[in-house]
Amino acid sequence: MPDMRGQGGAKRSDMAAGIRAGACGKNAACGMGRDTTRGESAPARTASGRVRAGRAAQFMPFAALRGYYELVHAQERVVEPRHELTEEEARELSETIYRVRRGQIVRAVHYDRDAYVTTTGCVARIDLIYRTISIVKTTIKLDDLRSLTILEDPEASAGYTQGTPS
Repeated sequence: MPDMRGQGGAKRSDMAAGIRAGACGKNAACGMGRDTTRGESAPARTASGRVRAGRAAQFMPFAALRGYYELVHAQERVVEPRHELTEEEARELSETIYRVRRGQIVRAVHYDRDAYVTTTGCVARIDLIYRTISIVKTTIKLDDLRSLTILEDPEASAGYTQGTPS
């Protein structure tokens, strides 16, 4: 009786060994893992035959509670009552606001929802009509400011003083 292994009668262990090692026992020698019709490499596969990228998807992080971490960070925030400025503080803040120019680096302490926040950065825009100041990408209402400090003036560091070169 002829040996039927090569014509579909192979044992499971022989077939599994053939799949793992390639039909000839060496992956490189028999070209296993290459698409011979186009000459390109096929996606890497695991021993079970699944594509590796598909197998790796099962290990990706999963957020079971959507928005949980944002809620935790919101709870860490200390709630503060809004501080009413005295006349002297209001006058100093007003003078500083009128001195601030676009491009200056400032530090602003302002009320955001339920607490005071410090924002430091370059002034992108000042709108005295709508009473807002934009520091980088944060827009702050002037009524929410507690203090404003000019840290650096690019014109002063370039050798210029109030409108006249030195």
